[in-house]
Amino acid sequence: KEEELRKAGNLFQEPDSTLLLSSGCGRHWPDARGIFHNEARNFFVWVNEEDHMRIISMEVGDNVDAIFKRFCAATEGVGKVLRAEGYDFMHNDHLGYILTCPSNLGTGLRAGTIVKVPKLSARPDFKTVCAKLGLQARGTAGVDSVSTDGRFDISNADRLGKSETHLVNVFIRGVKTFIEWEQKLEAGENIDAIIEAAKPWEP
Repeated sequence: KEEELRKAGNLFQEPDSTLLLSSGCGRHWPDARGIFHNEARNFFVWVNEEDHMRIISMEVGDNVDAIFKRFCAATEGVGKVLRAEGYDFMHNDHLGYILTCPSNLGTGLRAGTIVKVPKLSARPDFKTVCAKLGLQARGTAGVDSVSTDGRFDISNADRLGKSETHLVNVFIRGVKTFIEWEQKLEAGENIDAIIEAAKPWEP
């Protein structure tokens, strides 16, 4: 089952980066680590990967509303269990939720999807284009991985200073815009002026 979960991308890997190992994330590997998942395998809890707990809601398709509602309900449920035992998620009034990686301070929420945008990503300013919409791009194999076929894991760049709902909307509108831009490029249109005027979604 372990290999089955790993092939499906549902099981985390043993840390091998200098950064993670020097911070202690690989200490006593693989003791006290594991995952829980539901029957549908669209909800996972990773235990002691980088953070003490990572809550994941996912499914194939574009029903972000269902994915987000599942995440919210599960997070609230896990929080109730923790509080009943005298614990809680680590939270700071100024910084929000405290996670292992400083880039996740705040909501700790990363909404992501795999998108194939070979023409848009071929632009030398692709990272700047992502930032203009409040997004970030990584290869499909995780942080610091590269893409060779135009497929990227696109997600919200911010975690801090905005609500979870706001960040999910930035992600939804941003990915929709990326797809529209890719289609324009496929049709041979110039989108420089559109990109220049682009901004992250605001309510």
